[in-house]
Amino acid sequence: MLSYTESLGGELKGRRERDRPLPGPVRTEFAETAGFGASEAEMGLPKVMWVSAEAVARAGIEGSRRTRRS
Repeated sequence: MLSYTESLGGELKGRRERDRPLPGPVRTEFAETAGFGASEAEMGLPKVMWVSAEAVARAGIEGSRRTRRS
């Protein structure tokens, strides 16, 4: 993901858009609401890897204030 974000940054150079990698996977109700029935265990990822939506939003806001991409 970091390589993708850095590549995207090169393509956006000179434009007003910015790219920032964000932590993930994000803990939301998306899978259940969409009817996927995929729990954290079913996706094969340990609970410790999952990040709250609030933490991702906070990381995005903090990252937007920085000049470095990552």
